[in-house]
Amino acid sequence: MKPATFTETVVLYEGMIVNQIKKLGIYQDHEEYYQCGLIGLWYAYERYEEGKGSFPAYAVITVRGYILERHIISERFFVGKKMGEIACEMGMTYYQVRWIYRQALEKMRDSVKG
Repeated sequence: MKPATFTETVVLYEGMIVNQIKKLGIYQDHEEYYQCGLIGLWYAYERYEEGKGSFPAYAVITVRGYILERHIISERFFVGKKMGEIACEMGMTYYQVRWIYRQALEKMRDSVKG
């Protein structure tokens, strides 16, 4: 049975959100992942159907999924980062990253042309 209000749900399940973040080994940008967990909890609260199982189990799965989705996106994409930052993270030089970037653009242009 789910709590009566979403505010009650947050109070009851905030420890679970923090626990999922720790279990996934996420130690940076904690607040960002906590927000993703809250979004997942809200989604679980809104979409839960009484006859299909327990709310706590559904909440854990949904929250974990939202946190993982955000984590995968931040690990795979370098949105908003400068080439120098990417080079440092990847252990490459600025010029290597720039070369890879240009090669990727060229491949995309070729694939669009057909």
